[in-house]
Amino acid sequence: MKSTSAPAREWQTIEGSHVLDRALRYDPAASRRLRLRVVPASRGSWHWESLFLVLMVRTVLLGYLGLGTLHAQTIRPDDLTVLMAADAVHKGSLKTSDMGPGKMGWVESWDSSGSLSWTGKITVPGSYVLFVILQGSDRGCLVEVTVSSKPLTASCLKTDWERVKLGTVEFSAPVQSFTFGSVGTSPVAKVFSLEIV
Repeated sequence: MKSTSAPAREWQTIEGSHVLDRALRYDPAASRRLRLRVVPASRGSWHWESLFLVLMVRTVLLGYLGLGTLHAQTIRPDDLTVLMAADAVHKGSLKTSDMGPGKMGWVESWDSSGSLSWTGKITVPGSYVLFVILQGSDRGCLVEVTVSSKPLTASCLKTDWERVKLGTVEFSAPVQSFTFGSVGTSPVAKVFSLEIV
């Protein structure tokens, strides 16, 4: 078995730390505290142990820092921004349909307690038009989107999928909140997305 000199072992430690730095992309002070100290048992096994350790540290840091959570969607003028109902923060007894791996479903099981909320970052202040893709539920179906305390309401009388225009709103603040709810006497059946143009 070939022995490894002290400089070679130090190089392996530095190389392992460099991979960790590159994978996690945190500040230099944190990288000094989280240096990997890899002492290989054999030439083939140290690689897998290092990889496993890097993945564990990455998972813990992402969870601790909240980097696994969804961030605000960027909203640009002259562009279509789609806020998926399945990606929203859900309140009430709402359920997301299971369309299979990698597919977006709709949100159903609506009642007056249910709501969806998103956050958007506005790049340019101005007038924007809001639409919602939904399936209504006959007479008495009304939906409402509140945009930073301003409500926009529309009827949803068709029982087929449709794109309903909610109205026009002025965005001035760099961050806007959107809250969607069913406010009529008959609840909306399904909601797929909120669109901002």
